[in-house]
Amino acid sequence: MGRFIKREGQRFGRLLVIKRAGSNKQKTATWECLCDCGKMVVMAANNLQSGNSRSCGCLQRELTSARSKRHGLTKTTCYNAWFNMKQRCTNAKGDDVKNYQNRGIMYCKEWEHFLNFYRDVGDKPANTYLDRIDNEKGYSKENCKWSTPAESALNKRSSKTWHILGQQFPTSKDAAIALGVSEAVIHRRCKGKVIRGKYHPPYEGHYCVLKYR
Repeated sequence: MGRFIKREGQRFGRLLVIKRAGSNKQKTATWECLCDCGKMVVMAANNLQSGNSRSCGCLQRELTSARSKRHGLTKTTCYNAWFNMKQRCTNAKGDDVKNYQNRGIMYCKEWEHFLNFYRDVGDKPANTYLDRIDNEKGYSKENCKWSTPAESALNKRSSKTWHILGQQFPTSKDAAIALGVSEAVIHRRCKGKVIRGKYHPPYEGHYCVLKYR
């Protein structure tokens, strides 16, 4: 026979144990408990100990009610960004499979619910996109930010970095401005070019590589 455990005065969630009530049909000890809402209930000892019983039932009703209430943000651009993020990661058709699922790109567990997403990223600024800082990782608070179109363009899988005589530039335009030449010149020096049927290789120390490989 199991050792009797006195539980008077113990608290389990919202329930305060008042006194022994007896035993149920399974011969499990039952206890009379006072819920924080003021209601008296009788609970089995094993349910109290396991955490299955944490209130008279009022806690579950409150949680259900909270989930059912509309947050009033379904028509915002932030909600649309969250919805589109989930679609990209779970859509079983089209390019999303190749670009996201097959690469293991998913969103974190917390962002399954919009309010968690909203808490982490805040309102979407005008003319911005939800951008992953590291394009090889998924969506999470640590790896996402709102980016302008120009910033987002620099973070695509096709983005290149440009290397010229030991200097690195995020775009060919940046390299052109720094060196005082046109972008066409930067492309020719880094990639080489066919002129009048003859291939001219890149200049020594000039090259470009994909940012994400």
